[in-house]
Amino acid sequence: LMGMRMPYITMFSSRGCPHRCTYCDSPIVWQNVVRMRTPDSTLAEIDYAVERWGIRYIDMLDDVFGMNIKWVEEFATKLAERKYDLHYKMLVNPSTFGRHREKAFKLLRHSGADIVGIGMQSADKNTLEDLRRKQDTRENLITQIAAARNNGMLTFVSFIAGFPDEPKNAPQKIMDLVDEARPTIIDCYPLVY
Repeated sequence: LMGMRMPYITMFSSRGCPHRCTYCDSPIVWQNVVRMRTPDSTLAEIDYAVERWGIRYIDMLDDVFGMNIKWVEEFATKLAERKYDLHYKMLVNPSTFGRHREKAFKLLRHSGADIVGIGMQSADKNTLEDLRRKQDTRENLITQIAAARNNGMLTFVSFIAGFPDEPKNAPQKIMDLVDEARPTIIDCYPLVY
């Protein structure tokens, strides 16, 4: 991970995902149920890890971190009050936080979040609709990256290549979007059946 500091841990603040993306097994594994831990439960695990092992970095592995703005507010405020020498990474979608994105990123950054991964998957509008990701538009990605960057966070965007019926120019559409959005880095994966 960019900026990762030792010692580190991985952790979940929630299980499951509210989305039903056609390529993902999360809806099957978690039966489309999202179970969010309370902010206090998540913070108790962080307290334990910091006190017991001196943890300085956390890789949050939630499918989508901070799906509820009230949860984000409480979690980030309470974590910042602890004044730990701690940073963390999270994963979101381009539409996560919606109209609250500036507020959410400001709170999260203040609490130690330094990297946000954004799962875009495709830059082609029709492919995104086929994947049940039509809310994750190129405009949402550009706005999400800008909000994260404005709050001092590094961004990485994930794409998947090889979807059925994606246009032949799909890789060029990805590069055009990356050129416009300007994330810190990108990662591209082949679709694996």
